[in-house]
Amino acid sequence: MEAATPVKQVNVNEIIRESDINISFDDSGYNFHENFKRVDKEDDVWLYIDYGNLSDTVNYDVLPRQKTKVINAMLQEFEGYFEKKELQELDTDTLYDWFVSTCYDYGDTLEYLDICSKYNIKTERDNYVEYSLIGYSQGDRVTVIVNRKEAEECWGNSLEAGLSKEYLHELFYDSPLTVRIDILDDEFISEQDGSYEEFDKDKFIDEVIENFKDEFDDVDFLKEQLEELVPFEPSHN
Repeated sequence: MEAATPVKQVNVNEIIRESDINISFDDSGYNFHENFKRVDKEDDVWLYIDYGNLSDTVNYDVLPRQKTKVINAMLQEFEGYFEKKELQELDTDTLYDWFVSTCYDYGDTLEYLDICSKYNIKTERDNYVEYSLIGYSQGDRVTVIVNRKEAEECWGNSLEAGLSKEYLHELFYDSPLTVRIDILDDEFISEQDGSYEEFDKDKFIDEVIENFKDEFDDVDFLKEQLEELVPFEPSHN
C-alpha cells in the first residue's frame, strides 16, 4: 500500500506581509481637487467641474432681452452718472458691458448679484443649480453650484440623471477606500476599492480566498493569516 502524498504547506508569512496589504482611505484630495473649485467672492460656494470636463469659471453674463431693466437699474443705482438717452442709444452688448463693469467698479460679485436680483435682471448665474451640502460637524455647510446647460451638453442627459447630491457629498467630504493586496507578486484589487462605503474585512478576505484558492494547498492557513494581518479599520494615507 502506497503512502499518502503529504499536502504541501505554503509558508504564507513569506508571501504575505503587513506591508503587502493596503487598506486605507485615500486622503490625497485628488478627487476633491479634480472636481471642485472655490468660487471667488461668493462665500462658501464651490463650482463642480467634473474632473475638468466642465469649465472652472462661473459665468455672470446678463441674459438677453433685458435692456429696459438694465437701463432702469443703472439710472437708479448710479444716479447722476448716466443719461437715459445715452443708455438707450447704446447697442445691447455695450450696454450690458457698461452695466457689469460699473457694478464691479462700485462693489463686488455679491453686490452685482444683489443689484440684478433687486431689478429682476436674469444672468447666466441664475442657470446654475445649487446643492447645499452639510458636513460632519456643526456649521460645516457649503453650497456647490453646477452649470446646468454646460453639464447637460457635456453628459448628453439631464443634470438630475447625471449627478446626485449624495455623490457630491461623497466627493466633498469623504475619502475613497483603497483596498488592495500583493500575493505571489500579483496585486489583487478588491471590489471595495474606490468606494466610499465602510470597509468590510470579511468580504475582502472572501474575495482574496476566491481569487487565490488554486494557488495554495492549505487555504485554511491562508485565511488564518489574512485574519491576522488584514486590519478591521482602514488607515489614512
